[in-house]
Amino acid sequence: MTVRRAFLTAVVALGFLGLYALTAHADIVPVAPADWIGSRSTPGLGTPDGIVAYDGWNADRDGLLLSWNIQKVGANYLYSYALDDEEVSSRIEPGPLHFILEVSHAMNGNNVDQFIWDTHYYYTVGSGPLTEADMAFEGPHWWYADALTPGNTNSNGNGGDPNLPANIYGIKFFFGDPEEQDFHYFSFMSTQPPVWGDFYTKDGKQGGVVCTAWNSGIGVEGEGPRDFTGWIPTPDNIPEPSSLLLLVLGSSAVLGSKLRSRKK
Repeated sequence: MTVRRAFLTAVVALGFLGLYALTAHADIVPVAPADWIGSRSTPGLGTPDGIVAYDGWNADRDGLLLSWNIQKVGANYLYSYALDDEEVSSRIEPGPLHFILEVSHAMNGNNVDQFIWDTHYYYTVGSGPLTEADMAFEGPHWWYADALTPGNTNSNGNGGDPNLPANIYGIKFFFGDPEEQDFHYFSFMSTQPPVWGDFYTKDGKQGGVVCTAWNSGIGVEGEGPRDFTGWIPTPDNIPEPSSLLLLVLGSSAVLGSKLRSRKK
């Protein structure tokens, strides 16, 4: 094989490598800045649908509204999420116990504080003023689907995540005792830009009823055209085509230089 042919073969191979790196992340879709403020709800609340909810949170009763606000703060991002009922009050009945948010696979239990920090939730007790508290969380790791979905009324079923319809790699945020605190919203800082992803939440089984909810597109990211109504913004990695192109071109230049030297 001539030196020129070997060089061209290597360039083509590197090009395919770059394309593979892009397509391997085809399911990671950035959230446009116009959607950094938005909401999803159970059907019938006058906002974009996209939430599936059971028992006390379904649209036949109070309904469930999840809204978000994402702001760029220097090189980082401030994420804020709120859970409200049909009347958009400061309390949802029954109160949520925890919330699983999908995150980047680059995060794990050892390095999560490099990606997520300043986790807080905001609540009132009775008619008292809004209070801020540090927010406990677990993960990130895999949370697995419930084989009994839907209809699992055991609050401790499926490891505490009854009715979870799909596996989620995420962080589980805890809100404390929902019977003592009126949950309003939670926030955190992150290095990760927003992409469309999944969530799951459940109540503390007040009154003997377990309420669960999740986004309608859970578990099917990247499958066909969509308007993103079935997902919410989550912190994740976004592949950078320009960086991959620079890598391919740089590697090609180095390889070409070595081949020319060898020919001489």
